[in-house]
Amino acid sequence: MQEAAGADLEEEGGGRGGGEGGADEAMACKEEGGKGKPILSLPDDAKKLLSCMLSMTVKCCARCMLGMVKVRDPLIYALSQEEIASSIADSLDEEGRDRCMAETSALACRKGDCCVCMGLLQSDQGEISSQVKEALTTAGYDVDSPCTFMLSLSAPSSIFIRQYLYYYKALEGSGGALGVSCEQKWIELKEVYRLTYGRRIQQVLSWTIDQSSTDSCAGRVKVTMEYRHEESAGMKEVLLEGKSVKRTMRERRERGQRKGNLVEIENIIAVHNVLHGMTPAALLSKFSWPPAAISKEPELTVKVERESVYIGGCYCKYSRKVSQSPWNEAHGELQDSVQTLILKEIAPLYQPEETKFMGSGREDVDGRPVDFNFEKIQELVSNLRPVGRDYVDSIKSSGETKRKTYRALVWTSAPLPPSKLDVLNQMQELAVFQNTPIRVLHRRSLAERKRTVYRMSAERVNDRFFLLDLETEAGTYIKEFVHGDLGRTRPSVGGLLCCEADILQLDVVGVEL
Repeated sequence: MQEAAGADLEEEGGGRGGGEGGADEAMACKEEGGKGKPILSLPDDAKKLLSCMLSMTVKCCARCMLGMVKVRDPLIYALSQEEIASSIADSLDEEGRDRCMAETSALACRKGDCCVCMGLLQSDQGEISSQVKEALTTAGYDVDSPCTFMLSLSAPSSIFIRQYLYYYKALEGSGGALGVSCEQKWIELKEVYRLTYGRRIQQVLSWTIDQSSTDSCAGRVKVTMEYRHEESAGMKEVLLEGKSVKRTMRERRERGQRKGNLVEIENIIAVHNVLHGMTPAALLSKFSWPPAAISKEPELTVKVERESVYIGGCYCKYSRKVSQSPWNEAHGELQDSVQTLILKEIAPLYQPEETKFMGSGREDVDGRPVDFNFEKIQELVSNLRPVGRDYVDSIKSSGETKRKTYRALVWTSAPLPPSKLDVLNQMQELAVFQNTPIRVLHRRSLAERKRTVYRMSAERVNDRFFLLDLETEAGTYIKEFVHGDLGRTRPSVGGLLCCEADILQLDVVGVEL
């Protein structure tokens, strides 16, 4: 069984690793005299912990040690193992310095010999950067053009277990109190990984790394470093003790699918929950010490994908033969839609795997704005621009708050004198109760919805026809409000006029967001 655990590298200072600063956190590194190797400035408890780690018979790499004492400066992570060991030695007292220099060969261990990261933090930075560049080139990205990317890590869960075990063994050896909870007090692996390799990857690609979770990152490239290690997978099974080692998630749907396929992935959430909820003594009693040596380091696969790009704007529909979204074969002949016409122009610019159209409300195929001529797509859309996720959320939420103004040509079964239309003209803030219309029952759930018609203005054309202007709450079914939908909409225009009524044409005059 292979295992991998997903963990997105977050903005610096984010996650359980904590923000910058703090009394127990290593101070930032600085270069002596503005050049040369960085010098560590460590608090006393960090020096004590480092000294204990150096004296342990089970060794971990220098970068894992830096993470254990919360060093966050990328300058020192960029150094070789030997150079990091030298900087660590310079930060200790004379006794600790002698011990560190004596153990330098152990710190600069062969790749894969670290008992914690199993080699993840010991790879050559140039080699890792080249693998990322190759994966991007293979995927069709232009690595010579400016771009923003996010570095994500998917690591074997056994590494997280080893972190806890090593830290508590070191803390125990330094005379520190283990306490009763497994509170994480070191930098998370994902951040240490970014500090180790992120800077070099930026230099090789000339791209900008952005780990923030804000909407400004729409469209950045997500680079996932996925490590798998079958040999150490048993540690997770020991930790979980019969709990599910996998969880179910839904893959991205393929074109034509309603939903993506369900697949099983490693249950890293369960691993973290157990680690955080178990006392140090209980955790140490579960595993033998030291952890079993590995014969093969974790295998790396680099995966790349672009995050969703959101394009916002406004459109006008000039034809009564163009629907908002594509019809399927069940609706009859397939024709152009607002969605297909717009995406036909946008898609070549972004070359997406899939596209999705989100409109603020829906209009029937035969509804259209007034006083326009249908010509070409460039005249259909205005103010197209990249937008953030908040814009998408506002589009969705506006459906509950906006007002829409319509003009309809209405037919009545009985002749109407001009005075009869005054019934409609005097209506204000009319509450309307609508059951799901019969024409959409095949795709909408059966429910009764309350909507408001804010005002109406009727203008007589002749005995059997009149123009009706009305302002309504978003989500009002206008056709059903006019003809009543066999009594499913109450009240209706026909009911108010005491005759049958129906819409012949319907135009959208305005939308107030």
